[in-house]
Amino acid sequence: MSIKWELILKQILYRLSKSFLLTIFFLLGYYFLKNFFKKSLKIAQKRTRLSKKAATQRLATLTYLANSFLKVFLSLVLLMMILRIWGLDPTPLIASAGIIGLALGFGA
Repeated sequence: MSIKWELILKQILYRLSKSFLLTIFFLLGYYFLKNFFKKSLKIAQKRTRLSKKAATQRLATLTYLANSFLKVFLSLVLLMMILRIWGLDPTPLIASAGIIGLALGFGA
């Protein structure tokens, strides 16, 4: 019984290329969504009745918040998709994250 290294190498290269392309796609999506949020928040800033200084501070805070949320959300979705590509089930990770969240919530 011999190991078919050629088949194994093909599968690894296929999964690596698929993971790489998916990562590039998510980075492009992050870039476009980040710019969309930034422009949307600037439009909202112009329509506010706050002073210029307060509106600028609020814009900075909301931009930071939107970028942070976007990074975390897209990173988690990307991680789950890459795990699926490599044949790993991410469901136990999601369940354990929920249990840890409950534990922290009750502990706080």
